[in-house]
Amino acid sequence: LPQRALGLNLVLGRRLADVAVGVRARTSRQDDPIGGGRRFLFFMPQGQATLLGTWYTLADSSDVPEARGKGIQALLEEFNAACPRARLALSDVVGYHWGWLPLKAGAEPGRADALADRPRILDHGRTGEARNLISVEGVKYTTARRVAERAVDRVFTVLGRPSPPCRTAEVGLPAAGTATARERGALPSGEEILQAVRHEMAIKLTDIVFRRTGLGAAPGPDRSAVEAAARVAGIELGWDPGYEQAEIESVMQHAGTLDPATEAVG
Repeated sequence: LPQRALGLNLVLGRRLADVAVGVRARTSRQDDPIGGGRRFLFFMPQGQATLLGTWYTLADSSDVPEARGKGIQALLEEFNAACPRARLALSDVVGYHWGWLPLKAGAEPGRADALADRPRILDHGRTGEARNLISVEGVKYTTARRVAERAVDRVFTVLGRPSPPCRTAEVGLPAAGTATARERGALPSGEEILQAVRHEMAIKLTDIVFRRTGLGAAPGPDRSAVEAAARVAGIELGWDPGYEQAEIESVMQHAGTLDPATEAVG
């Protein structure tokens, strides 16, 4: 049995509702072995687009392209069966997010082929693999803050030092609540781009456009805005003109070929 499942969300180029909605799929356990059948589907507005999810399948790295294609069609069919009036079609899909999720696989109670409920924090020094190396395998975005707190506490334990009290449950992120809606093609401020590079580990233009700002939001990034963002990032990262142009073309290719915008789903 594989130790992980592939999960897929779709980005639709139209806004289905002004609120997030959850509906029950009509699939059986046979059709949906990971979810157990009758799992919840969700859709939620993202600007003028809609995020729709989530579909799961057992797969390994070599199966990814075929699995993604199958998942796009399956998720549309599942949602249309649950909400026939939506009449979703392949032409509505403007992007997708996919990533790997751990299975229970004997590491926790329940069906081995069901999605894991508990994040895993591994101290590789205890197994003799690598001293002072700790890895984290999360399961949901919604539990990430608590998982990070546990991981930091583990680091202090390894160092033999008391861990200071964690305040991330109470203290908001510096930019929380300051984001404003933008028209398609509107450029994030230079400060936002520098923040992504200096403090959020963005090293590629695709990181900035699709993963750190709203510049890549559906129906897709405007080329002139991407070029402006590249100039700001290029100065900070030391790109020469040829490399900067290659980064711009990479973004536009991603935007036009349904390449994944993120490598994680929840």
